[in-house]
Amino acid sequence: MARISCLKGKSLGSLGLLLTELSLDLTDLPFGRTLPTVLPQPRFQLGETVRWVVVPEPDFGQVVGIFYAEGDHHQPAGIHYLVLLDAQSPSRHICDLDTAFEADLELWRLP
Repeated sequence: MARISCLKGKSLGSLGLLLTELSLDLTDLPFGRTLPTVLPQPRFQLGETVRWVVVPEPDFGQVVGIFYAEGDHHQPAGIHYLVLLDAQSPSRHICDLDTAFEADLELWRLP
């Protein structure tokens, strides 16, 4: 039986997000490709602050999710991150969360 564990976030209001682990049975899900038997170690961890390095006015925020996904024509399959944008991040007025390829992020400390 194929299984995957992932994190689920629950809003705690001003206290942030409560992350809980859940496990899913993947037997019945149709995949276009087979998942690798060994996944790469993520470069960033939950709770770390990151920013995008590939844009002139980079967004920044906290890693709240890590997942493996197929890429697109620009990036191969690999580790991706769900980032909760900081209130001061340039795009926060239009979105709260964004996803990023690992290569597009760097660790960052808020000023």
